[in-house]
Amino acid sequence: MCLLAVTSITAPLFALPPETYRPELDWLIDGSGFKARVEQGDGSKDVTLTNGLVRREGML
Repeated sequence: MCLLAVTSITAPLFALPPETYRPELDWLIDGSGFKARVEQGDGSKDVTLTNGLVRREGML
């Protein structure tokens, strides 16, 4: 036997920014502010990979 509960949802399940919201920089339209870089850390084996949106640190 399978029971199925149905509920009515009156509000959306996601949030949208206000209609007047305008970001200063949109990386999908103009990615010039987000350059990929590889940097060596303080230790000789420490490495940082970054592109302006995401940064990953690790050791070689």
